[in-house]
This record gives sequence, C-alpha cells and structure tokens, in this order.
Amino acid sequence: MGNAASSNSGLAATDKALHVLRVAEGSPAAEAGIEPFFDFIVGIEGAETELSPESLASTVDSYESRPLTLLVHSSKRQETRYVTLTPSRQWSTPTLALSAPPPTHNGATAPPPILKKRSSKTGSNHSHHSHSRGHHHHEGEEGGGGGGSSSTSNHSHHSSTDGGQASLLGLSLRFCTPAMALENVWHVLDVMEGSPAESAGLVPYGDWVIGWAGGVLNHENDFYDVVEAHIDRPLRIYVYSHDFDTLREVVLVPNRKWGGEGLLGSGIGYGLLHRIPKPNLGGDDEM
Repeated sequence: MGNAASSNSGLAATDKALHVLRVAEGSPAAEAGIEPFFDFIVGIEGAETELSPESLASTVDSYESRPLTLLVHSSKRQETRYVTLTPSRQWSTPTLALSAPPPTHNGATAPPPILKKRSSKTGSNHSHHSHSRGHHHHEGEEGGGGGGSSSTSNHSHHSSTDGGQASLLGLSLRFCTPAMALENVWHVLDVMEGSPAESAGLVPYGDWVIGWAGGVLNHENDFYDVVEAHIDRPLRIYVYSHDFDTLREVVLVPNRKWGGEGLLGSGIGYGLLHRIPKPNLGGDDEM
C-alpha cells in the first residue's frame, strides 16, 4: 500500500471531487498516507463511471480485500498522485485521527449565525478585539455554501450499515467543487500574552485554522461565528502548522475574562495574502 508516481496537475479542470475530511487511525486510508482536509479524491483507476460518492462506494465494496488505486490531489503540495490501498474491515477499531464532530449546542453541524463581517477578495486582518453584530446566513450544513466550494452531498466511509463492522477505507468525505475549497483558511497573526490563543498553543504567523470539530468552514465569517457561539465553552479547531507541516487539534475557550481585548486575544488574517504557502519539500529555499 502507498503512493505511486505523482504529477503537478491541479484541480482547475476538475468540476467535482471527494474532499477528505477525516481519516480513521489505523485504517487503510491512513496507512496509505491520505491526509485530511488537504487531499481530494479525483478519480478511480479503471472505473468507467463518473466519480461520485455512490460510484466510490460501489467500487470500494467490489474491491474488498483487493488492491484499489485512487487518483488523489493534494491541495497543499499542488500535485496529483496515485494511491494504492486495500479496502478491508480487518483493521483496528476505527478511532478517528480527527475526532468525529460532536453535536453543537443546537444539534446542528454548524453554529447559529451571530456575526457578519465584510469579505475581502485580497486579504483581511481580523482581531478579536471588537465585533460588529449582524446576521450571516449559512447556506447548508457541513459542506454547504457557495463560493465554488459547496457540497452537493455528504458521504462518510466511517459509518457502516452492516452490523457495526469497521468501514472499508476509514474515510469521511464530502462531494464538492474543489477549486476554492482550500481558500477558506484563517491565518493566526499576533497572539497576546495570557490570551486564550496563547493558552491553546497557537503559533503567531506559523499556524492556520482550517476547520473545526463541526466540520469544514465554508465562508470567511464562519470562523468568527463559531468563536462567538462558543463563548466560555471549549471549541475544538484543526490547525495546520506550516513550520512543521503537521495538522493538530487545538482546544480554545473563547472568553472575555482573560484580562485583554477580544475573545481569543489573537489577530486573524483571511484572504489572498493569508493562504497557506506551499511547503518546501526540497533542499532549496523558496522566496
């Protein structure tokens, strides 16, 4: 199991893809090196049908205990690779590497709209020092919304309908238009001493928020909405470290009692100027 040759072809020509949201620890997908959030399944080797959640499920079922090759695009490395893995139910208990989303305070996968913030096409810096109240309407649950990254359906390979057996791949996926899916990241800028952001271990200028325990964040305002919906309550977010090329879970407790301004005590950047840089995988420095 593992990866074969890769190419630099991107997602621009791909109308739909299966976005990897979570990978179960010890699963065939994890062993094959598939990454949550950054990887998109864009094809199935040998498949004659168009890629969809249904076609993937059918193909995976037919390849149980046999090698299956998927075409996977990494939005982080901007390359497409072949990944060969063997669908199986014989792997260990499917504990999620990124834990399954718990119910929110209203039982939905997204928090209620609280804050409206003007969007910027080139970039914006947002500090949790002050907020202007307003209303922001989510256009769907996890994976819903516009901006070219909306999900048309949700499909999970964690759940199983065959008596609670382990899933074949250990993946949680959403069917989406991938071109803009990874534009929605929030760059951690300054972090104030003694703040909730510092207590949670957020690294100024080296960390990016890419999701939360309730799923992906589809719009610029979504992160701020989630923060305000969790005042004085733990908020689990997924943070990418560019310095170490790692993804980790961070628990924040937004509050106004820490002694400084804002709920997090951190500046947040969003937009073109705050995208995740491509990691330097070679020996040469990139400017």
